[in-house]
Amino acid sequence: MIKSFLSRYRHLFWLLLYIPQVTLFFVTQRMDPVWTVHSRLDDLVPFCKYFIVFYVIWYGYVFFSLFWLGFQNKTDFLRAVFFCLLGVYLSQIFMLICPTQIDFRGDAYVAEGSDFFSFLVRFIYAHDNPRNVFPSLHCFEAVAIHIVVNHSETGKKIRWYYPISLFTAVMICLSTVFVKQHSVLDLFSGVALALLLIPVVYRIPWKFLRQPEKEQLLAPEPAKR
Repeated sequence: MIKSFLSRYRHLFWLLLYIPQVTLFFVTQRMDPVWTVHSRLDDLVPFCKYFIVFYVIWYGYVFFSLFWLGFQNKTDFLRAVFFCLLGVYLSQIFMLICPTQIDFRGDAYVAEGSDFFSFLVRFIYAHDNPRNVFPSLHCFEAVAIHIVVNHSETGKKIRWYYPISLFTAVMICLSTVFVKQHSVLDLFSGVALALLLIPVVYRIPWKFLRQPEKEQLLAPEPAKR
């Protein structure tokens, strides 16, 4: 059974390419920033602790979507992984050349409140340093996942998922600035990167994405009555 599972879903091992990216991310976290990202708009955006929920939802939204596609359609999954990894590795290269940080995340946001939302803010602040902020990977991957899922064969079959995915992606992007983890410039650059990579992912006929039709659908079809 295990051998059959690994043979059927061996493409899931492509997710292991996230390991060097995460490692590189933590390495660049320790580099001295050479650019402090700060715009006038950042000073106009109020802190709102309730948005921390969507900031945290990002982790589940991205990886649940990837695994879900992995069990549904091989090509959809490979396109999603390719889209995400291409963007995050390009971002990491930029972060190596030009490490960034923000300077407007105040201690007051951590100290205030004893409710669940304040606890989440303190947890994120303690474990997610405001470095490697430009472009925002939260924003990039949220938009990339929304684009891939809703252009996939799987996504086209469940159209009710589109408004849910769009709402989630938008709220994740907004959360990055409302919880003061990113600059507005980080948000715009993350979204722009996702939009700029659309023709690279969809218009270039990548050979590894051209799989035989019979190998595409991985989820078992419902039994006919």
